[in-house]
Amino acid sequence: MAESKGVRVGLVKIPVTDLGRAATFYREVLGLPEEFAVPAYGWAQYSTEGVPLCLYISGRGGTVTTCVVVSQPQSLQAIKVTVYVPD
Repeated sequence: MAESKGVRVGLVKIPVTDLGRAATFYREVLGLPEEFAVPAYGWAQYSTEGVPLCLYISGRGGTVTTCVVVSQPQSLQAIKVTVYVPD
């Protein structure tokens, strides 16, 4: 396994088209505790081992790609990663 070199993930956002369906999957199938959900804003957030996992509807809660926010003491502040996750 590669060493992280001080990079920490602070937030993971996953775009969805059906927030209710996706929220049910992450809460009931994966068993993630829901921190909060705001359907009017197209956003739901779940607890994981130290990194919040957020679901959002594009155009209401974020952009069209998944965004992984990381921090590193040197020069890297954020990385944007596109991940295709089927609903």
